[in-house]
Amino acid sequence: MTESDRILLTFSETPVGWNETIASLFGASILQTVEWAAVKASGGWRALYALWKNDSQKPIGAALILRKKLFLGFEFWYVPRGPLLDWGNDVLRNRILNDLIQTAKKNNAIFIKIDPDLPVGFGVPDTESYHPNPAGQKLLETYRGSGWLFSPQQIQFANSVWIDLEPSEEDLLAAMKQRTRYKVRLAGKKESPSARGLPLILTN
Repeated sequence: MTESDRILLTFSETPVGWNETIASLFGASILQTVEWAAVKASGGWRALYALWKNDSQKPIGAALILRKKLFLGFEFWYVPRGPLLDWGNDVLRNRILNDLIQTAKKNNAIFIKIDPDLPVGFGVPDTESYHPNPAGQKLLETYRGSGWLFSPQQIQFANSVWIDLEPSEEDLLAAMKQRTRYKVRLAGKKESPSARGLPLILTN
């Protein structure tokens, strides 16, 4: 039995403890939670939850699949900010992507769109600050070799900026370029809309 054969896949439309299960997986996002599925349900999307486990019954991959009815019984499938898995694991990556394709075909889905939160690189492209992310680059190779196509209709933001908010406001401003500091302070003077954020907790 191969390593791929030891991976177990289950599906559910009403999972128990889904949010707690996915919280430990790489790339866990609010867009993969039961709450997001409930939001999308108002727009006619039906949720299907896929969970991959190893032979020790430990979750190693997951995907909230949103299904939209089309014409003649066909469907459109979308996995927002997913699937969730260790993208550096070649066997797991190939198994999950293949499972998604095969399951979509069996359920008359003529399109399946995935949108994992996996950077292909870090820094600003075409500058000295940029360096590729091996896992992201490997996924691009997998896409090209297995028939996936880039979608010009991007739903989620293509780029993200992460800022450590532990330092004081003064230290954060001091680390910025002069023009960035100017824009931040100008926004404050103009009373630009802002809101205090709260920690995101994945829970049912």
